[in-house]
Amino acid sequence: MRMHETVRKTNKNLLSDVYDTPRWKKIFGPPTQTLERIGVQLCVDGMTIHKRKELRSSKPMHYVILSLPPRVRYKSTYMLIHMLVPHHLKGQAVKKYYDHAAVEMNELHRDGVCGVKVKLYGVSLDTPGRRELLQMQSVTAFYPCPHCLHSAEPGLRGQVFGGFRRYLPIVSPWRRKCFFYKGQKYEFRNVEDRGPAPLRTDESVRMMIGMSRRDRRPFMGHKGEPLLSKWVGADWESSMCDKMHDLKCFVEMLLKGLVGRGSHGMYKAWNRDVNHRNDCRAFGIFKDFQDGGNPPWRLSKQAIRLLDMRVRNIWWPHYLERLCRDHHSFWTHSEPMYKSKHKSYILFVLLPTCLHGFVAAVHNAILMIVHALRQIDGYILSIFESMARGVRPGSHVADKTKVAQWGHTLVRGLVLLEGSFPVSQLNPALHHLVHYGWQTARGGLLRWVAMWCFERNNKRMKRLVRNTGTRCESSLAGNFLALFSVVF
Repeated sequence: MRMHETVRKTNKNLLSDVYDTPRWKKIFGPPTQTLERIGVQLCVDGMTIHKRKELRSSKPMHYVILSLPPRVRYKSTYMLIHMLVPHHLKGQAVKKYYDHAAVEMNELHRDGVCGVKVKLYGVSLDTPGRRELLQMQSVTAFYPCPHCLHSAEPGLRGQVFGGFRRYLPIVSPWRRKCFFYKGQKYEFRNVEDRGPAPLRTDESVRMMIGMSRRDRRPFMGHKGEPLLSKWVGADWESSMCDKMHDLKCFVEMLLKGLVGRGSHGMYKAWNRDVNHRNDCRAFGIFKDFQDGGNPPWRLSKQAIRLLDMRVRNIWWPHYLERLCRDHHSFWTHSEPMYKSKHKSYILFVLLPTCLHGFVAAVHNAILMIVHALRQIDGYILSIFESMARGVRPGSHVADKTKVAQWGHTLVRGLVLLEGSFPVSQLNPALHHLVHYGWQTARGGLLRWVAMWCFERNNKRMKRLVRNTGTRCESSLAGNFLALFSVVF
């Protein structure tokens, strides 16, 4: 049996699959002519099993087999379910199940079955799930990032999550308290003189976990041993940013700030302009807004009506879900964008085009961020170009030599957003975008390990339990979830 990794087309200058990444080569070594090892991507995600949300939910642990060809590896039929963990268990109460699963996984890692070993490539999690699996403090804590030692800054009501300028070159003029870009002024609370935050490594994490144990309190964000601490091959680098949930939170944050208070959906509960005005007075930024003017990042009512009309007049292809419903678009009613893929489409396609001529400072930031994200996410070559470069037609590829450059461009876009948006409005998960560059260079395009396929598999498992023709299975699942985890 010849592996896809061996027979596929490849180019040494391009990232065309996970096999081209330094991390894969470090864990699995060179390609083999026969099946000798299998790489898997793990995910743990909470979901409601039954139709009633108030009932207890569960957290399935499932895998994507990365050794399979891309055309089948992300299909639910070829994904594996390891166990279901009751959602209410936390800390040491849930760690015993991961330790029990480690016995089986460590044996597969070291010995395998008939000589075929199973090794863990990485872990895909949303922000709350990553915090729980790594046994860290909340994402709103002083040390919010699981990838580096970046720290938050004190605000009037809590932590403020920004600090993107520290990842610029130390001589960059964008480190000043204010600067101009394309005729727009960008203002910050202070001059940034800090250097880039160091990355968390296996060695530094062991030290910090030891300090938290000794003092019996969190130390630099760590509360205790990660749930995968007894898994062979599960290093700290295996925890990867999840593009799906990061961009979802990013778009929701942007739209709430741009639209402000509305009458429907997530806009209905908006009431933070007074707090933002107080922040601007305390930090000495946005003088006109301090004196009672409109927020410089806010769309006027006339602009929102025009943008709403632009989206409603789009001719939507038959295979693309419309982002407007009942003569209203997502600019006035947030209900049409209930899926994560809707929010990604809004960020990558609609915001850069619709906002042309409005909120110029924020628009500049969005254009730079989206351009960098598109490049880091890879691109598809034509069939002729694929054949010329020696890669599989239809695959997303990225130039290895330019990933770091686009990562720096992404940081610059985040700096522009921080300087044109209310500082206390920035979502803590926005900091994850800082690490997209080096994580792509190290582990491959983040789309290959994102949670879209895992979320689809969750829906498949829900249908299995909710099927009225399988009442016995549904009852059995409910009893198991209330008592203990189910290991398959």
